[in-house]
Amino acid sequence: MVATLVSVNHQQLSSRSTPFVWKHRCTVWDGTPVNIARSGNKPLRDREPLALDGKVVRGARTAAQAAPQLLSVSTHTTQETLVQVRISDKTNEIPVAQELLPPLALRGRVVTADALHTQTALAPCMLDHGAAYLFTVKDNQPRLRAALAAYFADPHATMRTAQTIDRRRGRTDTRTLCASTRLNGYLRTYFPFPRIAQIARLIRTVRTAEKMTTETVYLITSLSPRHAESRPPARAHAGALAHREPPLVA
Repeated sequence: MVATLVSVNHQQLSSRSTPFVWKHRCTVWDGTPVNIARSGNKPLRDREPLALDGKVVRGARTAAQAAPQLLSVSTHTTQETLVQVRISDKTNEIPVAQELLPPLALRGRVVTADALHTQTALAPCMLDHGAAYLFTVKDNQPRLRAALAAYFADPHATMRTAQTIDRRRGRTDTRTLCASTRLNGYLRTYFPFPRIAQIARLIRTVRTAEKMTTETVYLITSLSPRHAESRPPARAHAGALAHREPPLVA
């Protein structure tokens, strides 16, 4: 049996008593469930946004075995890994993420995830523990992506805009975020994601002396403009998500 890679920062884990024992059912490389237990004192309240991220370990592939796949939860600003597990080759990131998040100290945080985790079953794992979700919408949710793209392509659509510009080492990175609450009623009727509060479009343009690249990403979030003022999400997202919606024009 191949050893399991599991790392835990117990100071960031949830608790109901002090000291506490955190027990979480994780999946190891060969598919065998194991229990992880950690003891410690109740963690201090921390509202730094978290990122749910899966990756394949580079350079670890052999002729007999594929490269290990890891799933981690890390803080956005300090880049601290709270927990990291190895995914069994008998499953994938989606069900493991649903077990990995609830034991963490989620209340008051925003949790971001890439398109793979834009799943209706994952959202309650955050909402039920006091966190807000910020999901990326790509082609694995084609109807939802089409609805967002159509809204932001409409020249008469109402939205708020914020922009950040970073210049360093001959590279200019411009991120423009547009956000709106005007599609909420439609999305709640036709899409089963719970508590959708805003939609957003992020356009990232990177310019160097040699070339310019542009990437467009669509987002959904349970974070309302009012709550975004006190619980800002990840970098380049806070400005537009936190401002009030302008009044409709008759």
